[in-house]
Amino acid sequence: MKKLLLSLLVLVGMSNSLSAQGVASGVAQTVDITIPTFSILNTTKNELTFTFAAPTVAGSAFNMASQQTEDYLKVSNMNSAIANMTKISVTVSQVDPGLTLSLQVSDPTGAGKGGTLGTVETNYVGQYYDLVSGMPADIVTGIGSMHTGTLPTEGYKVEYSLSVLSLQSLRSITPGMSTTKIVYTISS
Repeated sequence: MKKLLLSLLVLVGMSNSLSAQGVASGVAQTVDITIPTFSILNTTKNELTFTFAAPTVAGSAFNMASQQTEDYLKVSNMNSAIANMTKISVTVSQVDPGLTLSLQVSDPTGAGKGGTLGTVETNYVGQYYDLVSGMPADIVTGIGSMHTGTLPTEGYKVEYSLSVLSLQSLRSITPGMSTTKIVYTISS
């Protein structure tokens, strides 16, 4: 009888324990996430300088060798959709008569890059491509959410070349007198 009473007490205790564990209780929580859409574009240099040297001997030809310099485009971009529709374009204002401005672009390098970096347009890969005054040209397309890095040599490497196109059309340009502007635009 003691065994039966002890067994009943154990069963009743287990049943109370099981019923307490079987009651479900919960709370729902809403999570609000905000990720802004942004496109930020910058260069490492505010100004490019090209200097042609005058001949030192009377009767010598003007040195018409091309002048090169380089810069890096820094980009941070967050698209509003998954589609990789963002692009970088370049427009150059009037280049002085007798000169031609060209550029070539390389993919971003360095450890600071990440995301969908896009594709450099083939006209600008491994060769200088002449910029036509006033005509916007796409240089990188298919950009998604990404960043190129912040170090001095991270970003899309842009190499510029300024060449003498025609000695007959060339004129003397004093420092600060050239009105050529290069404008980069990031857009979707």
